[in-house]
Amino acid sequence: MFNPVTASNNCGTSTRNPTFTTSSPYRVAPNPITTKFQVEFEYVDYLEALPEQLDLYSEISTKVIRTVKVRKVFENKSFKNNNAIEFDVKDLPRGIYYLHVIDSKRDEGEKVKSIRLLLE
Repeated sequence: MFNPVTASNNCGTSTRNPTFTTSSPYRVAPNPITTKFQVEFEYVDYLEALPEQLDLYSEISTKVIRTVKVRKVFENKSFKNNNAIEFDVKDLPRGIYYLHVIDSKRDEGEKVKSIRLLLE
């Protein structure tokens, strides 16, 4: 949650709660991570709206540590809380990781989105 922002001028004072939006159809939370994190999708009704794969990389080894085939989760209807994929990372060393969201249906520059994660 963000703190309210207050602005004043000769006409008076206004207080607002800032809202930030992205064009991404998913969000990753929490970050920093302690034991688990989720990739929460806006829409899980259609496979076409989802990426193909999620890969978790270690910054140190640059190797894939976990892979989730989203089609398999979709077909098995095994989303957590109806719209999320959960990663259990309590067994991993603390440090920096990258989640690659792979979606070959997107434009060339958007096929792989990389999200930096901190495991504390």
